[in-house]
Amino acid sequence: MKLVPSPNSRGFRQRAANRVHLRVPRRNNEDVIRAYLGPAAEGLEARRFRFDAGFREINWHKNCVAIGLSSGFFEPLEATGIVFSELAASLVANLFPWGGDYETSARQFNSVMLERYERTLDFIKLHYCITKRSDTPFWRDNVKASSIPDSLQERLQRWRYRYPTEIDVDANVDIFSEHSWQYVLYGMGWKTDLGPKAGIYRYFDDARAAFAEVRRQSQFAIANLPTNRQLVDYARHRNFGTEGAAAA
Repeated sequence: MKLVPSPNSRGFRQRAANRVHLRVPRRNNEDVIRAYLGPAAEGLEARRFRFDAGFREINWHKNCVAIGLSSGFFEPLEATGIVFSELAASLVANLFPWGGDYETSARQFNSVMLERYERTLDFIKLHYCITKRSDTPFWRDNVKASSIPDSLQERLQRWRYRYPTEIDVDANVDIFSEHSWQYVLYGMGWKTDLGPKAGIYRYFDDARAAFAEVRRQSQFAIANLPTNRQLVDYARHRNFGTEGAAAA
C-alpha cells in the first residue's frame, strides 16, 4: 500500500492499482460500448470520466471532519458512498466533544472509519476475485492472489468449509451483513464443502429437492422473460404498455 498526499488533505490512501480498486480493462472501453450499441452508436461522441479510488486514513483532523466524497470514493455506484455519509454523520453526532479533549473522539472516529473502509473494500473485491471468467485481462488480473487483500483471503479460507454467519461480521464496522456476503459468495458460484459435517443436517435431502425446484423455476423464468435489451426497448417505445391501456 502507499500514501498519496493531496495538496489540501491529509492521509489519502490509495493502494497499488491491483490491490485497492479493480483493474481497468486494457481493451478500450469505448470499443466495447460501441460494439454493444451497434449502429445506434454511429455519430455519437464518447465522454470519458476518470477518477482515483481511495479513502482517507485520517478523516477527523483538529476541527475538520471529512464526510462523503471528501472522505473516500470506491466506485461509481453511489449506494456505498451514501451509506458511508450517513454512518459518518451519525458517528460525529455521537462522538461530538461537548466537553473535554476532542482528540480522543477524533482517534475513535478515524479508527472506526478506517476499518469500515477496509472491510467494505473486501466486500467489493469479492464481486470479482472468485469469478470463473478468464476471457479478458480484467478478469484474469482480479483472480490473482496478489490482487486480493490478506483480510479477504482469510475470510475465503474460513468459508471453504462453513458458510458466512453473524460471527464473521462486526456490526460496529461492517456495513454489509452476513446475508450480503452469502448472496455475493454463492451468487458467484463459490462452493463451501459441508461434506465433513453433512451428518448433522437432518433435512439435507429436503434441501436438495428444494434447490432443484428453485433451479427448475429459474430456468422457466429465463426461458420466458425478455432480455434486458427487449425490456428497455419495450419501456422506451410502449412505456411498459401503459400507453395502450390508457387508450383503452
